Amino acid sequence: MRRRDREETRREEIINIIAAADCCRLGLIDDDGLAYSVPLNFAFVEEGDFGVFYFHGAAQGKKIDLVNRSLRASFEMDTRHKLLPAEKACGHSYAFASLMGKGNVSVVGDTREKYDALGLLMQQVTGKAGWSIPEEALKSVGVIKLQVTEWSCKVHV
Repeated sequence: MRRRDREETRREEIINIIAAADCCRLGLIDDDGLAYSVPLNFAFVEEGDFGVFYFHGAAQGKKIDLVNRSLRASFEMDTRHKLLPAEKACGHSYAFASLMGKGNVSVVGDTREKYDALGLLMQQVTGKAGWSIPEEALKSVGVIKLQVTEWSCKVHV
């Protein structure tokens, strides 16, 4: 990171940034060797040195195909956006908090883990816990797991 003065390393603050974000972009590599970035709802579980992100979507399609062919993926999320105005042109700046990283990616096949992940996703987007996931959703929805192996956090206020 070029601007070390904006680097955030405190785990508690990084977890707060994750909690404040409403979208996480999952980065994969497509068949042409190009970046394929998908904005997704997510749930995060603290685990190990970093944690695990869960994403959901159609059980078939490009995203799932790319995950099935990949071992690694990247991610990015950002929040706390605010214009920091200045009196003259090009003096403006923009406040933000961002988190980027990499990890091991896979499609969740275990029914119990999938059920739990969908419950966490529902809690993340609604703020309400205790969801009962219908059997048909377990069959039709794909769940992606990203086990984070490294991350970098930057905050500008």
